Amino acid sequence: NDTIHFHLSESTGKQSNVILEIYDLTRETRRGILGKFPVIQYPVPPLGAIEGYRWPSIASVSIPPEWPSGMYSCRVIPSADSADHTVQDIVFIVHPSLSKRSKVAVIANTNTWNAYNIEGDYSYYAKDYTVWGGYPERGTGASILSFERPNPLANPRPKNPQDRKDWLEIWGGAELWFLQWLADQAVAFDLYSDQDFHNLGAYFSDYKMIILQCHPEYWTETMYKNLVAYLNSGGSLLYLGGNGIYERVEYDSTGSKMVGRPLSPSTTTTAYRWFMRNQLPELSILGVSFDEQNTSSKDDPTINRTSGYDIQPEQRGHWVFEGIGPGNLIGNNWESGPQQGCNGGACGFEMDKAYACYGNRPPTNCVTLAIGRVNGDGAHMTYYDHSGGGFVFSAGSVTYTGSLIRDPDLKIMFFNKLRRAGAI
Repeated sequence: NDTIHFHLSESTGKQSNVILEIYDLTRETRRGILGKFPVIQYPVPPLGAIEGYRWPSIASVSIPPEWPSGMYSCRVIPSADSADHTVQDIVFIVHPSLSKRSKVAVIANTNTWNAYNIEGDYSYYAKDYTVWGGYPERGTGASILSFERPNPLANPRPKNPQDRKDWLEIWGGAELWFLQWLADQAVAFDLYSDQDFHNLGAYFSDYKMIILQCHPEYWTETMYKNLVAYLNSGGSLLYLGGNGIYERVEYDSTGSKMVGRPLSPSTTTTAYRWFMRNQLPELSILGVSFDEQNTSSKDDPTINRTSGYDIQPEQRGHWVFEGIGPGNLIGNNWESGPQQGCNGGACGFEMDKAYACYGNRPPTNCVTLAIGRVNGDGAHMTYYDHSGGGFVFSAGSVTYTGSLIRDPDLKIMFFNKLRRAGAI
């Protein structure tokens, strides 16, 4: 029943006419047409990345309670007489009515999207950088970033690597692949933003399972404590990502800005990992923590960019692996073909491991189920039974879900975990 407003600007200096549609990206279904609207160019404020763009609203929609939870967009379709004919999406998240929830909650990594977003010339990392083009002014990032600005990192992306400019996709586009797969598999789930989990933590106790995926790097302290409370209440956690709960951010009093700490050329690595260094280690929840980044390029002919996992022989009989095919190699779909992972193999890029860090260790009953082949010691896949009554499974790799949605063994493992948690 909330109302969302859409703010647009034209980039060529001429008036354009656009058709606005509401599109359910998760289920690839059009929900309605808002109409045709004129759009003119508005300036980007000098501190737009920090203060927000402040363009006027040209349209709005009230969310009907019958719309299923998921990732949606206001699809901007230029008319034939427009100077720019590029179709664009303004992505937003619809969470469920709190009285009509499913058994599975998925958290969208909206903090991470904002941290990397360069719109308005600043990200959390640097000024005027392109995502894979390096950091020409590293250390000039902003410590305050507004959510009220365009964010292309949330937009849909092609699933096949050969159809994308960059071989790796770890933001909203990759998260959408997983959500669409869940819908295709008839798995009922509810989608929330990071801010929802921050603000509504107590409501999550009724969920059988929470799923984190891709790159949940930036969390608030309240989110961390909400996750601890959730696990203590008996819920289960699937961490299907990498470099998660790595750095702390907070929200300003309005909720429209994210406050953190920018990178600096003089900052040593010991100054990062706020949670790990402040007695709130992700290692104690996830069973793993960030350890290695493998940044081989799209054109790298070696297999070391991504790989599968080798199941540890002593864990081959674990219930997680029940029903999978023969052999001990899983998620090794980095090669081209119909089962190719959307980001290559299940293990790659930013990877987590179950090693001690800053004096912190995984839970004593945490076991390493499998180890990725990247560089001989890739991501650690771990599992432990939580004292609250649920369990925690960690994949420890940002490329995992891009492989899961194409790999039959990982699919079997996923449903094993849903059943064990009572989520289906």
